[in-house]
Amino acid sequence: MNGLIQYNKISTLPMEKIPAYIAANSKLVYGKITLDQLQVSGKIGAKLLHEKWEHEFFGYGAYVFFDGDTPIYVGKAKSNFKHRFQSHKHFDRRPEYAFNDFARMYAEKKLNNILYAFIRQTFYTHVINELDKLHVVRINLSSSSYGQDKAQRLEDLLNKSISDAYPGCLINAISIPARYSEKLKLDELM
Repeated sequence: MNGLIQYNKISTLPMEKIPAYIAANSKLVYGKITLDQLQVSGKIGAKLLHEKWEHEFFGYGAYVFFDGDTPIYVGKAKSNFKHRFQSHKHFDRRPEYAFNDFARMYAEKKLNNILYAFIRQTFYTHVINELDKLHVVRINLSSSSYGQDKAQRLEDLLNKSISDAYPGCLINAISIPARYSEKLKLDELM
């Protein structure tokens, strides 16, 4: 359903099976996403669309970007997917600006770090065009009993699981904290 996996569909899967399940799911083309495709429940317009209700309409949780069939980035949407996906296209000249992370890391990968800092601004338009071609799958927590604060843990667990299944592919691979790696089970989000 529109690049969306409900959390309860993967919560009891062994961690090593989750990357394949996500990769086999339908995906949205990032540059062609519509509000209707992002909607996970309700009807826009049924209530005044205000930020305090956006998480109901657009969901929240984690997401995985794919370049072809290869996962390249795991992210989280603590507020809602609509807001987070829009933020990836926002560009700020400050290199440490958090919303730049995905575009910056993707540009560095595409440029192989050659003169990235020097041509960052010029290359940005090209990078956005490349980002628009990527595919994305969302893992929605809003229908589960877990609150919005669990998006970080879900992102970490998915990052670890996907990094293990696709070594060297994630541009934002992390080393998972020891307290997480002891029990890598999604059904035990703490």
